[in-house]
Amino acid sequence: MSDKIFVCLFSVSTNSYSTIYKIFITYDTICGTASIANLVMISLERCLSVRFPTIHRNISQRTIFICVASTWVYAVVVALLDYVEGSRKWYPLFVSNASFFVPLLIIIIAYSSIFKIARYRARRVRAIAREIRIAVTLAVVIMTFVVSWLPFFVVILVAVYCKHCKLPPIIVPIVKWMQYSGSAVNPIIYTYRNKDFRATFIKILLPSRRNAYTKTLLENSRKSNSMGHKNFQNGIMEQIIQECSL
Repeated sequence: MSDKIFVCLFSVSTNSYSTIYKIFITYDTICGTASIANLVMISLERCLSVRFPTIHRNISQRTIFICVASTWVYAVVVALLDYVEGSRKWYPLFVSNASFFVPLLIIIIAYSSIFKIARYRARRVRAIAREIRIAVTLAVVIMTFVVSWLPFFVVILVAVYCKHCKLPPIIVPIVKWMQYSGSAVNPIIYTYRNKDFRATFIKILLPSRRNAYTKTLLENSRKSNSMGHKNFQNGIMEQIIQECSL
């Protein structure tokens, strides 16, 4: 985003390595923006699953593919705008909003909506413990996102727009690794808090355990179908939790 950021990262002159500089900045912006855009898509998908479960169940694979592809198209467009003439004056502020602050606002709105609905339904079946679990899950997701990404964008804005500010060289590598760590931690959070993600990762990473895991899910499903009215209500809440727990 700025020459200061790149020089601090690699201790090289951007005049001597202008090609490497451009490739790195473009690639880094695309990957970072796509990562955040996918988090936004996940939050919207979870919100849809809770607010409009019938519509959510009928989503086609084509729609899912378009949504995933759109996140990458969006990331590429955001990155390429850096090549517009005169972009150095406005691009750091633009990318900070397009890649962090606006997505953060959408994520907060989506998860707040999920929590309100889950809280209302929890009261109906008196599932206070489950309400707390949902709150903890959403707090972990949002706080991890903020802690991982906010320092990076703050450093960008300070480095570009604060002419009298001097950032210690060690700051930039730290915030960059915090940014990358967010993407590394996300799969751990999702697989720990959501059974659907666990099932998918098992299918991908442990094909030998796929059949055993599927059998367990089917057995649990049969047990759920045989529950009485009270347990049925609790089963509904468990489903809500699984839909919310990302």
